[in-house]
Amino acid sequence: MYNSFLRDEKKFPNPTVSLFLGLSDPAYNCQHFCEYIENDRSILILHRYIYSYLAVNFALTGRTDAFSLMNYFLEPDLVVFLDVDPEVSWGRKAGVVSAGEAGGHSTKNGKDSRASFVEFQGRVRAGYHALFKNQDHSRVVDANQGIEKVESDILRILDVELQ
Repeated sequence: MYNSFLRDEKKFPNPTVSLFLGLSDPAYNCQHFCEYIENDRSILILHRYIYSYLAVNFALTGRTDAFSLMNYFLEPDLVVFLDVDPEVSWGRKAGVVSAGEAGGHSTKNGKDSRASFVEFQGRVRAGYHALFKNQDHSRVVDANQGIEKVESDILRILDVELQ
């Protein structure tokens, strides 16, 4: 359902609808892991969607009040945030983006879609930075670098943090 909103700019939801659609599935899925996590210290890797939806909500509203929803989830031991400049991301995507990635704007006109994508993703990036600003368990990797360097940085962080 959420993807259908992202593919069609006319259906792109308001920030509240976007936030709750985005959080509903991850919140439900996290319930299944709680008992497992409490009884076992194994490494569990979860997807980025909870953070992503909060960052997108920030991009749409400019507000951080939805960040308090993180209080309802288990706090991870570590979050590795791959931080990439929207211009670099645009180049890597070769201009193939959805309306949702461009903030609900049309992606049919290359010049306009680039500007919309870069502007919206800049706001999403600011949302991630605001979200992780005061979280001791988050580490930022400069993902503007080549894939080998990004991989090396991630492995170094995991080696240090998970000992």
